[in-house]
Formats: sequence, C-alpha cells, structure tokens
Amino acid sequence: MKLEQVIHAEIVRADLTLVDARFTSVGIGDPDGMVYLKAAFIALANAADFELQARPSYKEYPAPAVLAKELKQNFEFAKYLRNKVVGHLHPELIPKAIEWQPIFRRVPGRLDKPGLAFIANLWLLETAINTYVDHTGKHKVFGSETDLMYPPDWERFRDFLEGTVRGSLAYLNSLVEYWAPKVAAPMDAPFDLELAIKAGRTDFKFLAQ
Repeated sequence: MKLEQVIHAEIVRADLTLVDARFTSVGIGDPDGMVYLKAAFIALANAADFELQARPSYKEYPAPAVLAKELKQNFEFAKYLRNKVVGHLHPELIPKAIEWQPIFRRVPGRLDKPGLAFIANLWLLETAINTYVDHTGKHKVFGSETDLMYPPDWERFRDFLEGTVRGSLAYLNSLVEYWAPKVAAPMDAPFDLELAIKAGRTDFKFLAQ
C-alpha cells in the first residue's frame, strides 16, 4: 500500500471518528445532527471508494478483506444515499418526496425554521431510502418502506448507520495499524533538502473528473 493510500484511509477514519462520537453522545435528532448525518454518508462513501483501491493490498495483509466483505452491501447503500440526497439532490428526488409526503406542499417559505428544515431533510432521506429497490420493487436493504417518523423504522435506520460507521472504523483501523509504520517517514529523519526543492517546483494542474 502506498503512502497516499494510507493518508486517504486516515482522513476518512478521522471523519468517521468524529461523527461516531457525535452520534454516541448527542444523537441525530436536531439540525446540527442532520449536518453530521450528511457528513457520515460522505465519509462512508469515501470509505467505500477507498476499499476498491485497497484491494490489491489484501494479498500481503488479508485481514481487512474479511471486514470489507461484511460491509459490501452497506457500502453500496451508503454510496447510493450520498449520490441521491447528500452529495447532490437527484432531480427526481424532490418530486417523489412531495408525492410521498404531500405536506411538503406547505413547506415553501418556511424552511428558514431549523426544526422544519430538519424534518424536510428527514423526508428527503426516507424518500431516497425507499427508492433503493431492485427491478421488482423489492427493498434491497430494509425489508419494507421506511418512515423515519415511525420509531421502529428510525431504530432500524440508526442500527444500520451505527453498524456501518463502526464497521468502517474497524476496517480502516486494521489497515492503518499494519501499513502506517511501513510507509511513514521516521519522525527523527533528517531534513531532506531535495524534497523541499521539489516542493517549490510543484506544478498544479486542474483535477479532471
């Protein structure tokens, strides 16, 4: 595993550690919690993308592969939600949310109120969850439609989130603990003048898709 990959893993791990601490101590049920929830799905999607890059390293150190296999379905679901309701709003999502929650028609002009904005975000999230179906309309992760205002459904979603975040942390911890000592420069290494000169010559270019 390369230096940049280990750094990638540690950045994602740091993000997930913060959201896990927030969910454990405070929970999600307020406007700030919704921001952390969105951050969680971004971090989980980043963990999922990283796992694809990390697979060649399993030949030398296979332990993380077992953890990744257990996360596969949850990673796919987290990426779906990131792409449809967090990273951007899919153009078909809000019309479907209005159909699912007709009270949405009363929302325009009132979303400056934090409590209402939180509920509107929940409606969008549950709409996205309910679109995660196969070609027959069967729900691919949860066994039925989700209403996040219904306590059992909320608990089911919360369990999914907690399990995915903590499973991802275990996966990333396993990788970092093995690979970081192999790729990190020693803290007491002498200053490398050649690297400093190279840094000064860095040519930044636009990062294409």
